[in-house]
Amino acid sequence: MPTVLRVGAPLSLAGVLLSVVYMWLTPYTSSFGTAALAALGVGHKVEGLGFIAISGFALSASALVGQNLGARQEARVRQAVRMTVGYCLAVTTITAVGFLTIPRTLVALFTSDAAVIADGSLYLRVIAFAQIGQTFEIILEGALAGAGYTLWPQLASTTLTLLRVPLAACGREPSASSASGSPSRSRPSRAGSSWRCSGSAAPGVAPRSDDGWPLSSRSSPTSATPTATWAR
Repeated sequence: MPTVLRVGAPLSLAGVLLSVVYMWLTPYTSSFGTAALAALGVGHKVEGLGFIAISGFALSASALVGQNLGARQEARVRQAVRMTVGYCLAVTTITAVGFLTIPRTLVALFTSDAAVIADGSLYLRVIAFAQIGQTFEIILEGALAGAGYTLWPQLASTTLTLLRVPLAACGREPSASSASGSPSRSRPSRAGSSWRCSGSAAPGVAPRSDDGWPLSSRSSPTSATPTATWAR
């Protein structure tokens, strides 16, 4: 097999698969509502602050490793990788702290929607803890790529990427009736979450019972006053 294919094919396929996985995750995210889906898009953009920095240092590590291995300077290879990781940690530590301390401010740069800001802030707080791990993962992958080893690192990385799909499926919001025939509950809308079936409803929203079923008005046979009954 030509060296170009042996080294480049695993990297290319891993990048394509990552995009496919994110497309696959979209239906699971949308089950939580449009705000969650929008928050995920905003979160990816903000997360790019750290990811682009890591990717740049990974390219640097790949070039330095290849150059020094070609010159048979193995000691300089190890030194170059350690220095690259150290410089990158200086950047990703700052982004991680920013994601933890000012997530709402960062998300608010893209939107003023309160629901999107709330969900996006939660995403950034979670992803902040991955910044340090991503530093080691991506830079070491770059260093191994510079040495010509791309297959096994990408197999390990791709396996972890694919695990996102079953994990997302386990946490997906139910949208259909359960096997017992009882209706499942979906995530309540923030706009109408404070309105209960207490004789009033949000403007333009049909009143609902505590179980989430819509109520309709039907005249009682013994009274002219409309009474609330189940509309199934």
